[in-house]
Amino acid sequence: MRQARFITEGAALLAIYVMLLFISMYVPILGTVVTFALPLPFILLTIRYKLSNAFVIFTAAFLIVVFVSQPIGLVKTVVFGLMGIVLGCMYKKQRKPLEILITGSLAYLISIMLIYVASIKFFNIDFIKQIQNMFNKSVVQSEKIASVAGMPISKEQKELFVQMNDILQVVFPSILVMVSVCLSWITIIISGSALKKLKHDVIPWPKFKDIQLPKSIVWYYVIFILLSTFIKVEPTSYLHMVFSNLYVIFALLLVLQGLTFITFLAHSKGFTKGVPIISFIACMFIPMLFPLVTILGIIDLGISLRSKIGG
Repeated sequence: MRQARFITEGAALLAIYVMLLFISMYVPILGTVVTFALPLPFILLTIRYKLSNAFVIFTAAFLIVVFVSQPIGLVKTVVFGLMGIVLGCMYKKQRKPLEILITGSLAYLISIMLIYVASIKFFNIDFIKQIQNMFNKSVVQSEKIASVAGMPISKEQKELFVQMNDILQVVFPSILVMVSVCLSWITIIISGSALKKLKHDVIPWPKFKDIQLPKSIVWYYVIFILLSTFIKVEPTSYLHMVFSNLYVIFALLLVLQGLTFITFLAHSKGFTKGVPIISFIACMFIPMLFPLVTILGIIDLGISLRSKIGG
């Protein structure tokens, strides 16, 4: 009986997946939104049936796409199919939202790296080099436009563009991590909403003001600062790239902690919701506030500042 139900429901979810895949590929704008719903059929299968059953439908979807779709469809099936199975396992085990987000981010990051390696090995396409070439072409084009307009770019401005290009190359791994987290968050929001409507138990996300990162992050950050202070690192070395990316990741985590504390403080003091919103916007557009919010995040984690305030 259960096997018959699996065959029926599996076929239906497979058909839904194929339909969503074609919408994501051929319908502008709507397709972008639908792309993040692609893991949902595999999430449902993994929650309701054995893991092996989910892989059966994944294999069937893969074979169908091989015969009727373009290479991009194959890439999407591998990425979002496996993502759905991974998230389905997490939902089935009733994991906390933060654990699901981290797992989903890792799955996206691994998928992106595998696609990057495969694109170089099998298609001789290097996306990173293409992005660098696009950046260089845009700089050259900007120089031409500025010259035609009678406002030639100075030597200092050219050097600034070169530095920006170098920085982007160094922190590219951090950018990949941030992209993976954003993709995972969007996927989880969509899939979580759908699962709730289908009467599945989903642990709700904590309110933004209640989000607290592990206290160990402060100690890792202190160790990182000490290492970066006392270890001499060459600008062109691999260690420099590692330190640069760790700095970006730590800074973003601590800023997040600082912003959640501002939201908590505004709520506990009865301020309007506009106060944290203005703080977020100001932090984005006023660079001087960024380190201040970072310090606030460090203090909050280090001495449990919000527990002293209460609320």
